[in-house]
Amino acid sequence: MRKYFSFTFLLVCFICNNSFSQDLIVTNVGDSISCKIVKQTETSIHYSYIKYNLNTVREITREKIKSVVPGYFLATASLKVLAGDPEFEPLITDSLTTENTVEILIKASDPETSLAPDSLNSIQHRWQFGINGGYSYRLFRSKIGATPYELRYTDEIKSGYSVGAEMFYFPWNQVGFGVKYDIYKSKAERDIRTRDDIAIQFFGASVAYRMNIVDNKTILQTAFWAGYQPYKNAARHIGQDYKLDAQTMGWGVSLGVDRRISKSIALSLAGSCFISSAYKLQRDYKGRTETVNLARENFEDLSRAQITFGIKFLR
Repeated sequence: MRKYFSFTFLLVCFICNNSFSQDLIVTNVGDSISCKIVKQTETSIHYSYIKYNLNTVREITREKIKSVVPGYFLATASLKVLAGDPEFEPLITDSLTTENTVEILIKASDPETSLAPDSLNSIQHRWQFGINGGYSYRLFRSKIGATPYELRYTDEIKSGYSVGAEMFYFPWNQVGFGVKYDIYKSKAERDIRTRDDIAIQFFGASVAYRMNIVDNKTILQTAFWAGYQPYKNAARHIGQDYKLDAQTMGWGVSLGVDRRISKSIALSLAGSCFISSAYKLQRDYKGRTETVNLARENFEDLSRAQITFGIKFLR
């Protein structure tokens, strides 16, 4: 009975071979490409594969190819049936390949490790939502001629922390769009008569680019940001309390590395820089509000750099 079943299975496989068989191309660097070979020339091979439900055709030069195995995956399934062992791994000999014996480095049945075409760019999730936090440092210059005491206070004002959240959608595999909220906080007090309590927010949109750098679990992602960046400072100067507000626009860039720890969760380490300046301030003092126009050399520099650690949820 087993012989008849095996014979029937091989007959069906032979009949369907042209329509359903999958060929195997092994490159010189050890990558395995599961595909359907559609055309061969003396210098190159054209192959097709399904990506996002679309039939994609690509070309690879023969100098990059170690070996080609026509109908490898169909032949493998057939030999497993004949052996009666689903774990059986057949030895590929010259009868199955056009070149010498091939050592298959990647099992096509393992979705975590198999290398499909463009495997270094085969990022699958379209949506990502992340929260992050870390150290932030403002980039404005200290006042010329400041005393060491004033410089120490300025350094305290510059150093702070930031927390934020962001969401991206990637309509294409490597290019996507996102939105972000981020807030920087810094607080310093020089003495009972002088203090600053600063908050700089950012609401913006971005264009992002991502790529795999090691495997399909480690992703390098960079983004360009532009948006609204309000500034607030609850300050005290010479014993007088007042509030400063500024409404301005800003832009920024970010570069980060995401490491997937599961199918839907990744850890993220990123560096960002936001650039902006305020040329006028709203000052609220004793219930009265006035607009202060700043000279160019006195513009309030809101630029900052930050490094953050976060978690991302993927879908």
